[in-house]
Amino acid sequence: MRGLATVALLAYLLTALGLGFDRIADADPRLANLVPGPAQVGILEERADRFVEAGVPGSALADAELLVRRDPVSLHGTGLLGAARLGRGDQRGADAAFRIAARLGWRDARTQLYWLRLALARQDHARAALHYAALARQWPDAPAIINISALFEATAAGRSALASRIAAGDSWALAYAAPPEGSSPQAVLNHAKVLGEAAGLGRILGCETIAPLARSLVPIDPAEALRVWRAHCPDEGFGGLLHDGDFRAARPDASLGPFAWEFAADGAFDLRLEPEGAAARSVVTRNDGAILRAFAAQRVVLGQGGYRVWLKQGSSASLLFASLSCGRDRLAAQPVALTGMSANLEFPGGCPAPWFQLWLAPRGQAQVTGLRLDRL
Repeated sequence: MRGLATVALLAYLLTALGLGFDRIADADPRLANLVPGPAQVGILEERADRFVEAGVPGSALADAELLVRRDPVSLHGTGLLGAARLGRGDQRGADAAFRIAARLGWRDARTQLYWLRLALARQDHARAALHYAALARQWPDAPAIINISALFEATAAGRSALASRIAAGDSWALAYAAPPEGSSPQAVLNHAKVLGEAAGLGRILGCETIAPLARSLVPIDPAEALRVWRAHCPDEGFGGLLHDGDFRAARPDASLGPFAWEFAADGAFDLRLEPEGAAARSVVTRNDGAILRAFAAQRVVLGQGGYRVWLKQGSSASLLFASLSCGRDRLAAQPVALTGMSANLEFPGGCPAPWFQLWLAPRGQAQVTGLRLDRL
């Protein structure tokens, strides 16, 4: 009995050792040779995965088949088998493997992607969006998600399906609103279209969430950038063509987004917003410098022509100047003095998203409560 127990214990230890080496061989491939054949599971999965990722999935077939035989409930085994069979042109066999993978719990990315593509081929965009949501929820920042989303964004029906998922409250919407650095202009534009539609369905992401997308879209399509910005950062204020004309969302230290107020970080200015936390606030500022300087700026999207800027309320308006120009320096801006509470500005064109700026005379101080910009 002792001999049998000893043999059993040694067999158990050898099996455990083999399985242990199989698991750590992923991190150190040199250990693969120490893993007994029957214990090779992780090694088979890693090798099959390498073939699939290298774009030669058919070469993974032998490893994938052996993996499924040794570990029938492997998290990724049946998905790898399906991909390998697809690589060999065995559509029927691949479909059978992916069906089993689906029954194991939808935890494999390749399985989700297979059924996503099949649903799109059948024009079942709602079901395809469910599979996309599962992928985006698990890997929201993966570069491959951009490529997968392009499958939907290519058609109006696909974009509507994604917008519906976002409107339903899917958490991956936050990552979708911030495409990875290096995304193509078309990908950024497509995301804006989907998010604009989602806003129309009632899902408002807010100014801070939509700011990165709107900012990256400005050089591509300023008008579309403004549309998606206003859709997710709604403004019911006084501003007309200006955003946040009552300064309720303005920040004295940083810009909230590409169409939000920016304030001068110039030592010549003493500037504050008051009262704190109010629905409508005033910009109170003083120019201690010796030259005319801009203290507030906002990018706007408009065409060539005449415009009128006017104050809802203000003090020392005679010391205030305004400008509408592509360049922000004084020579390009050609500031115009406000007569009383308003001024007429002429924008000659030259750029789709010029800067509106407010200027203050040297040694002057002013309080601005509410600004509006309208076309003449």
